[in-house]
Amino acid sequence: MFLKRVAFFLALIAVNNALAITPNIPTDIRGFIFFITFLVCLFGGKPKLSLLLLLFLLTCVISILANDIPAYFNSEQRLAAFIFVFACISPFIETKKLGVLRQYLFKYSMIFVGMVVVISIIGKATGIYSGTNSLGLFQGITVHSMLLGPLAAMTLVISLWKISNLRKNPKIRNRYILLAGLAFICLILAASRGALIGAVAGVLFMYAAIYKHRLAKQFKTIALLVIVLVSTSGLWSNYTEQLTIKNEESENITSSREELWAFRIQEFQESPIFGIGFASSKYGIFNTVDGQLEPGTSWGAIFAQIGIIGGLAFLILILYYCVFLFKSKDQFNNGALLLGLLVFFMMHWFAEGYILASGDFIFYNSWLLLGIIGVYKNNNERFQNRSIFY
Repeated sequence: MFLKRVAFFLALIAVNNALAITPNIPTDIRGFIFFITFLVCLFGGKPKLSLLLLLFLLTCVISILANDIPAYFNSEQRLAAFIFVFACISPFIETKKLGVLRQYLFKYSMIFVGMVVVISIIGKATGIYSGTNSLGLFQGITVHSMLLGPLAAMTLVISLWKISNLRKNPKIRNRYILLAGLAFICLILAASRGALIGAVAGVLFMYAAIYKHRLAKQFKTIALLVIVLVSTSGLWSNYTEQLTIKNEESENITSSREELWAFRIQEFQESPIFGIGFASSKYGIFNTVDGQLEPGTSWGAIFAQIGIIGGLAFLILILYYCVFLFKSKDQFNNGALLLGLLVFFMMHWFAEGYILASGDFIFYNSWLLLGIIGVYKNNNERFQNRSIFY
């Protein structure tokens, strides 16, 4: 019960950082609260250590020691803030208490994510809160449209997973059908092409895992989704205006990120072993006053900032999780859901560079997902007849 309450509190703190309608909690304070929770849950039971993430973390430290990083990036302070949250939610270290904490954190965080999506849509539909920023992009009650897009994508994947598991409970199933519809509209309104592509990929891989031994059922389900989208296009096509504008203004779907990707490649080529330094940048968009930077890609940020050793350690972990989740099997298709969410993030990491930015709510969700995958892997027998959202 204690860990359940702590998880609720931590999830509330995390989601608060994503909201435009609530006072912001400083990153240092949030990180300190997460780290104290980690220390409390560290004791009791034999800890399991991820050697890949240990190597990843060591390369983060070495990248700072091996480079002369400008002081305005505050790399040491940002690394400390990263470690504080990373230790609590990632699969770096797992104990029995940390496993329980992460499972409750995942449950409450996904509930809050769904609530943000629903409230954002209701606000726009009723006119109570338009949620449109100065650029004309829909951000709902979040701080940015590029944040709302991933939240809507995660909600869509989870809703479709719930629908596939609730065939014998039509009343609750209909609620998730409605939620999936709202999440889809919200995803389109946010006009985040990276989130939209990631959501499509996540859904496809999730269904591929659910029906991996029933190809006919797999194709039937995907075909049904396509038919539903086409038949309801009259209801949601009016919300594609910003997506259309973005596509018209860009030569192709990746043109808005190509320059930033090129900068990350250049940085990696200049320092492939140790990277250019954690939370730093040499080229592109960054502020020489407060050190804020826009990597444009999480994959590029990892390899450019901490080098090939840390980058490969992270990549190997992700690929291992993908294979494990696709092969896994349980009554509630927990592995398929986690795979769908992971594939979404793998795609979204190409478009946004938040994976090392501890103050970002999507950073929190990314590492928490990896943390709950670690819990699922290490306790696979326990989840054979139990939902990941117990």
